[in-house]
Amino acid sequence: MRQVFLPGDEARASIITAMDQVRTTCGAQGVLLASTSENREATVEIVRSSPSFLRVGDSLTIKRLPRVKRIASRNAGSGTTSRYQVDINFIPNPPYVELSNELLSYGPVKSIYLRSFEVDKEEFLVCLYSNSEMALPENGLAMTVEMLALHCENALKLRSALQKLTQRLDLVETRASSDELTGILNRHGFALAISREQKRRERYPMPVSVFVLDLDGLKTINDTYGHKAGDQHIQRFAKVLGQTCRAIDFTARLGGDEFAILAPHTDAASAELMATRLRRVFTENGIPASFGYASDDVGTVAINDLIVVADAQMYSNKQSRKSLQRKNVS
Repeated sequence: MRQVFLPGDEARASIITAMDQVRTTCGAQGVLLASTSENREATVEIVRSSPSFLRVGDSLTIKRLPRVKRIASRNAGSGTTSRYQVDINFIPNPPYVELSNELLSYGPVKSIYLRSFEVDKEEFLVCLYSNSEMALPENGLAMTVEMLALHCENALKLRSALQKLTQRLDLVETRASSDELTGILNRHGFALAISREQKRRERYPMPVSVFVLDLDGLKTINDTYGHKAGDQHIQRFAKVLGQTCRAIDFTARLGGDEFAILAPHTDAASAELMATRLRRVFTENGIPASFGYASDDVGTVAINDLIVVADAQMYSNKQSRKSLQRKNVS
């Protein structure tokens, strides 16, 4: 059964507190808040109810209450009538929040007060119930349930608004941190990853390596085949890069034909193996690229300082490749 509340939800804590106070004040058997949007139904006879919602003797269909037993009884002069024994969720200690399969049957419901409301097109039901007379008079009980329902409604609306806001903020942050063309991190997202990793290393020193990469010949592709072909080449490179790196690595397009990798928990020996793997994969896929890398095994060098070293090594590697290419052509 779907949970109405989320673990650790402040709205849930507020609702539970209000429910427990109402149950104690009214001398009720229990209080429950349920989503009534699913088609699981049970019918109970209402002996006493809030006049604004139901009248005495009305039959109410409460959804998501399982295992209802129809009991035949005989009244003098009126023949056989029917009443219903209902298995209702009752937990002796808070929270009184979710209808579940672990139900306690304690006999026919004598007093039941209900109030429904809607949040984001989902229907909810607040139910105060007892198998004996409650402590407050009928008008007091009706008002109490009304106030409880209002509190629950406002708490759930606030939770819903906060969830939507959080989702929008997450989407904005994702878009702000992602490269539109490749889907990997952009320069801003990479800077955030570096900042988070640097803070972790300051608390728990650990090895880290960085790679700075640059596609070879992108300008030639753009000039010869057009920028669309150049974009496709960049996308292919980013895909190969993502497939080659580990799940814990951060890959980024810093701009144009420049890429970077942040590899946590990677010492100098592991970085050398990773560099060998990158060279092999680039050759197998026909994607020429120059790159440099730098490592810190003990956690004393700032990641941004490692990037400076890796960038210089990448530039030296690119110049060497260009010189070798000119030599081969001549």
